[in-house]
Amino acid sequence: DFPFGSWRASGGMEPFMRWASDQAPWIKITVGGVAMAGAVVATGAVAAHGNPYAFVMGAGAIAGGVQGGIEASLSGGDFSDVMLTAGVGAAFGAAVPWGAFGALAGSAGSSFTAWAAGGNPKQIATAYQWGGLAGGIGGDFTGAARTAVKFGARRALQHGLVQVGPDLLGGGAGAIIGYHVDGTSTSALHGATLGMMAGGISGGLARGLPGVRRGVESGTIAPATGRGLIGFIKPSQNYDPSLRTAYEEIVNSTAFARDLAKYNQLARKYGQTESATAEQILEVLRSDTAFARTWNLRAGLFVGGEHSAAQRFVIQGNPLSIYGPRAARHELVHLGASIRGQADVFAHEILVQRATTPEVLYGAATGIGTVGAGLGAGLAYGIRWSINQVWSE
Repeated sequence: DFPFGSWRASGGMEPFMRWASDQAPWIKITVGGVAMAGAVVATGAVAAHGNPYAFVMGAGAIAGGVQGGIEASLSGGDFSDVMLTAGVGAAFGAAVPWGAFGALAGSAGSSFTAWAAGGNPKQIATAYQWGGLAGGIGGDFTGAARTAVKFGARRALQHGLVQVGPDLLGGGAGAIIGYHVDGTSTSALHGATLGMMAGGISGGLARGLPGVRRGVESGTIAPATGRGLIGFIKPSQNYDPSLRTAYEEIVNSTAFARDLAKYNQLARKYGQTESATAEQILEVLRSDTAFARTWNLRAGLFVGGEHSAAQRFVIQGNPLSIYGPRAARHELVHLGASIRGQADVFAHEILVQRATTPEVLYGAATGIGTVGAGLGAGLAYGIRWSINQVWSE
């Protein structure tokens, strides 16, 4: 019957309220889906600008989705409640990641303490809700305060209090609305959780998403190192010198010139090392690079000390496949920056992805949002089932 149901306008609000009540599950699922999509778009937009803060936002979206989905399930919610809270939680985590990290940690710690103390399912659920509220507000406060601590404790305190203002207002309003739904503390706490998340999202949007460029430029985001998909891809010994010609043709292409210019523009903006010129890259390809043939999922660039070849660099992948030229341009930009001493840090990897293979970033952002809400919903039902099984024995 969604979206129009059985409602027929006949004057007054009562028919509308009856219709809204009938459609409540679909409305919740729709709102949750829109919120999850918002998390995907926001994370993807930040990643598309070559900003490594997208990793923090993605982790926050997953943490928020997990925490929200479990909270809705433990408080007795049905599938639509779980999807609503998981989706809103994912959006909350993308907007204020440290709040989501705090909420998940607070919920886990509080519910575990209640379980260890012999609490019943209702007590465990209540502890989970209170822990999530306290952890979410505390995490958001801490995340804001730490960015201002260098200006003194007073400034850090003020910054933290301003940050959590929308969380507190939203949580208070949500608690009142939740209590009016069925007059129980469980419903009030569930409303407070949703309200806190909504307040955090509103505050995050009003601030333009927390200090993205400032975080990159000041180096507050840890640049963990690694080669080939941030350290997960290992060098192959399936060397094939015949691939050199294909890589040389790609370096001479207009597509590579475009990608190289785009990377250099981003590198100047975000404080990374610019690439060597195409001519310099060609020279190194011919004199000091070995080539390994692998699937493009295993494509990578490796420098001396990371491989067994006699040359300084090893490029692996398959530039002759359908997707090969795109993957090759990605690794060749890495090569150009490495020639000038650029380390393979997260910020550099994101910039190269943005310049050469942005579809990878968009796919990752979509996956993060889906995983955040989906994992939250799945774990929610699993944990509630486990608790009910234990208490039914």
